[in-house]
Amino acid sequence: MKDAGDILLDRKVSPGWPPTRPGRRGLAAATNEMLRMRAPAACIIDEGGSFVESDTAESLARVLDFLKSIGNRSKTHIVIFGDYRLAKMVEISGQLNRRCHVMHFPNYPRGHREPFDQVVRTFEARLRSQNVNAQLSSAADLLFEGTCGCVGLLKRWTESAWLAVRECGRPIDRAVLEVNRFPVGSLTRWRSEIEHGHEKMKLFFDGVKEAR
Repeated sequence: MKDAGDILLDRKVSPGWPPTRPGRRGLAAATNEMLRMRAPAACIIDEGGSFVESDTAESLARVLDFLKSIGNRSKTHIVIFGDYRLAKMVEISGQLNRRCHVMHFPNYPRGHREPFDQVVRTFEARLRSQNVNAQLSSAADLLFEGTCGCVGLLKRWTESAWLAVRECGRPIDRAVLEVNRFPVGSLTRWRSEIEHGHEKMKLFFDGVKEAR
């Protein structure tokens, strides 16, 4: 509600207002009303993987039922972005499955280096437009191997490198990227999660409907 710029938010989150709808029910009602009045094309929830960290399947089902209720009452599509933990959501119930449209954005595999290199060049151009001496293209191979082909990790890595050099004015070159790369343990964990996630998506889609 705060992200949407809703008005009178301090009153709506107060347990004493309105007296008949305190707490979560009051917030749910206020959220429905906000979405209904503003009529956005969609309500986007980022980092949705946290939803599946509920203690039990029943807890997760309650969370999803709550989101479904908000979507139904406000006539708003709910869009959830997240990592492969979201794969668990489509296993909760057939009812939920029928109401969902799942889109898989996989990482770039080794056979798709050119599209990833194009992303690297885009990042490089954006940094240079901000007067940052970025030399990412010459280290595209390092960036690919050190991110498992994931654009989100590429963004984090380049941001860390920029923070490391912005005070001294040094270029973001291969040496700087090497110093600020992700730990080997993290890469091992990410690769394992990606492989497991790909298997989940392959079973769900039968190997089709992947987005780029």
